[in-house]
Amino acid sequence: DPLALAAQSAANQCFFTVYFLAAFLPTITAPLVAQALGKEDWDEGGRRVCEGMFLGNVLGGIFWLLLGVFPRQVLTMVLSSSEGAGNRVMEYAIPYLRWRAWGMIPALFSATGFAAYRGMLNTVTPLKVSLVTNLLN
Repeated sequence: DPLALAAQSAANQCFFTVYFLAAFLPTITAPLVAQALGKEDWDEGGRRVCEGMFLGNVLGGIFWLLLGVFPRQVLTMVLSSSEGAGNRVMEYAIPYLRWRAWGMIPALFSATGFAAYRGMLNTVTPLKVSLVTNLLN
């Protein structure tokens, strides 16, 4: 169904637009962890990882609420809310975005976790995790 495909595209665009509002988190986590471990301060490195994970969960929760509770308002960024095809696509996109929103916290948690490993100069562990999860998927 073309309307369902259009709805999925619109909902995914909104999800990733909101996700990228928090994309700074993994970007800053890796160098902060690397800096702490470069000074051989393992406690500070652990704190930086915990801070990144905490912030990822907080932002993920806020964005989950935004996408799950106000999907129509978010979808108006990419869809017309007037009568016509945009409105019909909106009706398909709203439930999809609500379900897709449940992935916000795990996506930020995963990205921040991978960044922490990059900060430790360990790229093999995230590779193994990605390999296993993709095989299971």
